[in-house]
Amino acid sequence: KTTSKSQVQFVDELLKEKRGKGLSESDVLPDYTEYRIGYRKISNSTNERTMVASVIPKGAVCIESVQLFRPYELNPEEEHLEQENLHNAYERIFTDRELFCAVGLINSIPFDFLMRTKIETNMVKYKVEETQV
Repeated sequence: KTTSKSQVQFVDELLKEKRGKGLSESDVLPDYTEYRIGYRKISNSTNERTMVASVIPKGAVCIESVQLFRPYELNPEEEHLEQENLHNAYERIFTDRELFCAVGLINSIPFDFLMRTKIETNMVKYKVEETQV
């Protein structure tokens, strides 16, 4: 009988083999350590503005009514597995300039109109991500 491992188990065993220590909390780089894009989750197509987005500052944690785009992409390479933590495997998705440009596009009137035609009361993340922006 074969059993499949979870991704966490796989990474834990790989790190134990490469650096002698398994996966720990210090390996994870939380999203709140970087600027990221957030937009209000609850809206309505009858509101004056449907899409309202902003740059969320470092250290701010958003839990319920703000949907966030992740600031990092995890791209581990062989040399990252032997380091003290996995922070070097995280790559920013946007530069600061790209981040503010993206917020400007998301807050634009044409994008607002597009989202108004797609939603009823909730800004579902997949509907935002499937747009051309």
